[in-house]
Amino acid sequence: MSPMVQWLAPSPLWSAFTPTAGGQANAAAFRGPALLRFSSDSFMQDLQNLLASNPGALTGYIAQPENWRVPTVGLSPAKTSSSGEDTPTTLKLFQPTHARFYLVSASLVCALPGLPDHRVILNKGERTTFVLRRLQLKSNATVAAGSPFDPTQYDQFAWVVNATTSGWAAVSGLGLVQGEELLPLFNMQFGSNGSRRRIFAGLIPVSRRQTYIAGRALQFPAPQPKTPPPPPVPAVADDPRKIDFQRQVLDPWVDLKDYYDKSMTPPPSSSDLVKQVNFGAMQGSAFILIDFNKFLNDNLPAVFNLIQNPSSASTLQPAQASLYQTLTTAVFQSAPGISLATALQQMQQQYQNAFENEVLAPTQSTDPQPPPPGGYPGFLLTDNSLASLLQRSGDPTTPRQIQSLVEAALDEVGAAPSSNVPPLPIHPNNPQGDDWFVVQCVYQRPQCGINAPPILSQPSLPFQMASYFDPDAPARVVQVALPVDTSPAALRKYDKGVAFMISDQLGMQMSRIKGLQNLMNGDVGAPDGFGLGMICSFSIPIITICAMIVLFIFVLLLNIVFFWMPFLKICFPLPTFTAKGSS
Repeated sequence: MSPMVQWLAPSPLWSAFTPTAGGQANAAAFRGPALLRFSSDSFMQDLQNLLASNPGALTGYIAQPENWRVPTVGLSPAKTSSSGEDTPTTLKLFQPTHARFYLVSASLVCALPGLPDHRVILNKGERTTFVLRRLQLKSNATVAAGSPFDPTQYDQFAWVVNATTSGWAAVSGLGLVQGEELLPLFNMQFGSNGSRRRIFAGLIPVSRRQTYIAGRALQFPAPQPKTPPPPPVPAVADDPRKIDFQRQVLDPWVDLKDYYDKSMTPPPSSSDLVKQVNFGAMQGSAFILIDFNKFLNDNLPAVFNLIQNPSSASTLQPAQASLYQTLTTAVFQSAPGISLATALQQMQQQYQNAFENEVLAPTQSTDPQPPPPGGYPGFLLTDNSLASLLQRSGDPTTPRQIQSLVEAALDEVGAAPSSNVPPLPIHPNNPQGDDWFVVQCVYQRPQCGINAPPILSQPSLPFQMASYFDPDAPARVVQVALPVDTSPAALRKYDKGVAFMISDQLGMQMSRIKGLQNLMNGDVGAPDGFGLGMICSFSIPIITICAMIVLFIFVLLLNIVFFWMPFLKICFPLPTFTAKGSS
């Protein structure tokens, strides 16, 4: 059956691939699926109307390289550029937000005279779908990426989706890869009863471009040979506990220390500024101590328990004992006689709930430093007496002292527990897109036997997928109608149809803002209000006016740096369009 059934270009295009006088047939296009480009949200209805009225006009919808300056479509398009720029040469598929929709289309026929349509028996499990394949030049390729497509110069990768992961798997044969994603094809009929034919089409999911670009390479286990080789030495994976310590404790601590040193060197001339900096250091130190306690409790429970109960019998192993000893000998300059271990203990047992539940704010607008919650003594991790913990031993790539102690203790307690965190994606790609793709139509026929291979079409023309902010992308025309008459008499007529839920804490924080200039100067007032949550309703028409005004405030300010106003807007006068009466 396999040689008798094949995929070809959609039958309305066959006449365009027939050789004419002095011309040659396009055999490659005839034997592969076609990529159709539509520029309307009603692309499905447009395709149905086209097949019903004039199927041969489908040649005018063949996707071609284009951009917004030179929109091009059809088999023989007129490529002209009014701006004098070079016409595009790369077939790039744009996204639906750019008002572009792309269909892969093909005919499934029998290899008999006249190439009759092959009947797909759905109730016997037969399916027609298509797959998306990523192309990668082989290491020994002799052509450049994007040049005339030669399948022998590329490796293909299939998009595999299963219950645990998704990514690109190498294609080793002519069939499908296990778990490969099958995208749906729908069939459409056209013509009269005497010459009725069918084509298959499917929407290419260009909007999933970022998912495909960020997909990682999957490795599947190869079949074991009769004499298996010795197992390779597994690579040492990053310890997620060490990454968590750096992300949750060490990096915030280093950043807080740098902020404090820069703010206090030279010392501020105003005592109020000194109080503000000290308050920020105190608040940041408190939350870092809270996170440090949580990290020790989760990953080094023996050290955590000894810190919380120093009178208990010590059963620490050497590396953990060294960490504990360092925490007990590192003494705060801002709280003489208090060690870091004691600060961790007091934070856990006395002050943590107060910090996590209390809104820290000045009691008066003239007081830049609010009192700490619950009588907190104000431990400062920015003290110079603790600076040695953040020092590196040697070159800048070596761990800091506290980092070395924690990592040694983690190694001592054993390997990290299994994690459900998904593996990292591939390295960041060029945002303009360097990946090339093809699509292939698939016909599955399980009635021919369990081992019957699916019939795949020839690859389509290779293409790239445009990013959301691709500079070549067409712009969908969007018109936002702002209120015309902005007088109080007119604005009062608009209903308040947008509700924001504001908690008591957010409401008190918002009440501290007394003006834009004061806020820019760092001058915020004391919170007021009744401490109640609220539901506030707003009018969408007025919100749009405010949003546009705020937008242009920042655009005009930053235009001094970027000079982007000429590229942002263009305005045309409408002499007859007035607020009190338009015609």
